[in-house]
Parts: sequence; C-alpha cells; structure tokens
Amino acid sequence: LAKLRSKHTDNPDQGSALVSYLGAHELFIDARQWIDSLPEKVREAENVQMSYAAALLSLADYAALEKYLRPLRWTENEYARQALLAYSARKRGDERAFSEAWRLSVIEVGNNPRRLQSLLSRVSSWGWPEQRIELLWKKFSLDPSDKVTRQQIGTWERSRQNTAALNRLFGRINENDPG
Repeated sequence: LAKLRSKHTDNPDQGSALVSYLGAHELFIDARQWIDSLPEKVREAENVQMSYAAALLSLADYAALEKYLRPLRWTENEYARQALLAYSARKRGDERAFSEAWRLSVIEVGNNPRRLQSLLSRVSSWGWPEQRIELLWKKFSLDPSDKVTRQQIGTWERSRQNTAALNRLFGRINENDPG
C-alpha cells in the first residue's frame, strides 16, 4: 500500500482511483490521511476533492465535511458538493443550512439528465423521500413520456392523497400524449 501511495502522489486521476480503492476496502481513515499528505496541486483537483469528501462522509465526520466543502467550488460537480453540504447540515440538525444547500444543489443540476440521475440516486440511498419526489417531478418535466417516472410520481402522490398533484401529473401526461 505504501508503494502505491508513493507512486500516485503526483497524478490526480491515479490518486482519486487509489482513494476509491481504499474506500472500497473501508480504509477511509487511511484515504483521508493520504490525501492530506498530497501536494497542494493534486489536492486542488476536483476528483481528488470529491474523493476526500467521500472519505469524510464515510467516516460520518459531518463537521469536517462541511468545513472542507464550504470554501470550495466544483466546476463539473457543484450540484454534488451542495448535496453533500445539505447531507451534512441535515445530519447536524441544521434545517436552514440543509434547505439552502439542497436548493442550490437542485439549481446546479439544471436540465442535465446525468446530474439529475446522479442526485436522484444519492437522495434515494440517503432515504430522503421528499427530495426524491422533487427530483422525480423535475425529471418528469424534462421527459413527460418516461413511464417509470410517471408511475413513481403517481404512486407517491396517491399514497399522500394529493389530488392537486395527481391532477397536475395527469394533465401533463394528457398534454404530452393526448391519444
């Protein structure tokens, strides 16, 4: 392991892959310590920052996660950074910070299907049903012909007895496919 660490200290892509390997073997403390020892240039790479955040998340060190993520700005995965901030805030019981970070995460997703699916997977794994349905509605607005999304929204809204949402759903389906 020491040999691999010394070999991958200068390349962010290889470093990120090593951190993923360490994470897969539940060596999160080792991953965190190793990233801390990397040169600043390597630590500044977004994929290394994402790996470091994943290690902190796995260690359930939410205060450290927020402190680490707060000053950063990710060019490709800002939505994920905001989602992690939301997760950290929720775990710490800070609903105001949670709401703000969540709102920014959804904004950063935009209309990008890959980002939307990634965030949807995260919130599903985190057990956030309200945020999941919010993202499903967003997905439905982008692709109202997606029958799986329609069904998931319909099932959720029926279970909540939300007639207004069901009317909105079926109205949009009818607009999209009147036949």
